[in-house]
Amino acid sequence: MQSSKSTYAVWLLMIFCVAGCSSDPAVDAQTSEHQQSNDHHEHAHSSHKQPEDFASAVMKIQILNEAIRDAFLQGDMQKADPPVHEMGHVLEAVHSLAAKASFSASAQMQINDAVDSLFKSFAAIDEKLHGGTGASYSDVEAEIKPAIELLNKKANELSSKDK
Repeated sequence: MQSSKSTYAVWLLMIFCVAGCSSDPAVDAQTSEHQQSNDHHEHAHSSHKQPEDFASAVMKIQILNEAIRDAFLQGDMQKADPPVHEMGHVLEAVHSLAAKASFSASAQMQINDAVDSLFKSFAAIDEKLHGGTGASYSDVEAEIKPAIELLNKKANELSSKDK
């Protein structure tokens, strides 16, 4: 079961990556899927500094979430696009950062479920941003809030444990 969730999360990330870095539909139609993936891979690693620990990743998720929410509130979809894509990269890192943080198996499962929920929600937002049916922020906010709250709680527990 856990393997299928991880596979699902990776699949959603690929949607983020391939759908998100295209800018011109006419050019996209002429560009191979492989080239799009490579272009995005280079873009992602050159412009986004990845968090180094679980707590930093959770903080980054909160900051990006606020930027995305605020952009939707302002009706500025172009402003929402970059943080949505960066969110995908940060969420991808959370799994390994949580494993390094030595959470219990139960806590790790809760974190993975929260991350999977966030992947699903932000993938729907990304789809909407790129002209698909997808979802607006308000459509998935009820799924986003508790997932981020759980991640924040786990980061705080980790911080308390380290003291």
